[in-house]
Amino acid sequence: MDLITLMTKMALLRILLLVMVGGLALGISLSTAAKPAAPQTITPASFVPETMTPTCMLYIPIVESTPAPPIRAVGVSYASVARSRAETPQLRAYMVEAGVTMVGITAGRPDWTYFKWETYPENWSSAVRTTDIDFLAEDSVHFDFGHVNAIVDIYAPNYIAAHPEAAAIGFWGEPSPLLVSTAALTSGPFHDLVLEMLEYLATHYPVDSISITELAYRIYGYGPDDLALYRAYTGRDDWPRDRNGAILVDHPSIGDWRSAALAGFLEEAAARIHPHGVELFFDVSVSWGNLANEGREYGHHYATVLQVVDRIIVWGYTDLAGYPPTYAGEIAAYLAEHYRPDQVIVSVGLWGQNRETMTPATMAEAVTSVMGTRNPHTWVTPSSLMTAEHWEALTEAW
Repeated sequence: MDLITLMTKMALLRILLLVMVGGLALGISLSTAAKPAAPQTITPASFVPETMTPTCMLYIPIVESTPAPPIRAVGVSYASVARSRAETPQLRAYMVEAGVTMVGITAGRPDWTYFKWETYPENWSSAVRTTDIDFLAEDSVHFDFGHVNAIVDIYAPNYIAAHPEAAAIGFWGEPSPLLVSTAALTSGPFHDLVLEMLEYLATHYPVDSISITELAYRIYGYGPDDLALYRAYTGRDDWPRDRNGAILVDHPSIGDWRSAALAGFLEEAAARIHPHGVELFFDVSVSWGNLANEGREYGHHYATVLQVVDRIIVWGYTDLAGYPPTYAGEIAAYLAEHYRPDQVIVSVGLWGQNRETMTPATMAEAVTSVMGTRNPHTWVTPSSLMTAEHWEALTEAW
């Protein structure tokens, strides 16, 4: 065989190999497009082949997507809102040092606002009226660390004082001075007022999200108006009761009904603010010692409310509940088994029992235990209880 013939055969062989490899790659591409893979967590071990085909050695790795950086959030509060302007420069400096990426600033309540709600000047807080400062407007600019969250407190003491029929009734029969009934929340004047407030915030202030807080029922919400809603939802004639006639406040049927009712309200809230590019967050309670109950007894069943809100902020207030700080990590680990990281933030509250404040070391332990899970997003609150030592410990933990 002469040299020219040998070179020709070698060239033909190379072309044949290129065609085979190209066809195989095309087949892989087409089959992938025709049948999308089910969502899964990709790890290096999941795409490294056990053996390599010696004739082809073709290897197309699946690239793992980069997870979003952990959220580092702080909830801002002041001992005195009217005198808070002197505190904000130092507070901002602490946040810069700690690497804060999300800040929760209070918008107030529907009946007591820390912003100048043009439609309802009678609802302005005393701090706004006496200083003529729109605190939400100033703080939303001063603490813009990437994501600004406006916190709306649903407690309504002034509204209830003027409309006592709207108060939630305790399971023992007394009205709440702070919380409206589930019926008043889901329809009627107070319902309309809250939705109007949320839409006003979304359209007039540079916020990325709004969170709704202090909306938990468990021991309240058992008046005739709420009973009518419960009966319509469950088909039962009355609340479930024990042999002595006391309402079983932790009965699953109450939690399921209440969670569905709150989800209906939250869906309306989301519909008001989503068109303006603003997300809706919802503060939820922990079923201490029974994480699988997912706050159902408070009307917070996570799976139910997450159908309509963008994130839940889970109150992992371990000191207040009498649990060790590492339990915050157990909460986060449980959530990681059932929900995506972009649906959950675990809040570390500095409140302790007997009016004590969580120590800097304990706070740091709670934060690091959350960050060690697949749901690493943390929210530390309130800033008014944080000392220089707390900020130093938080900076090291984050």
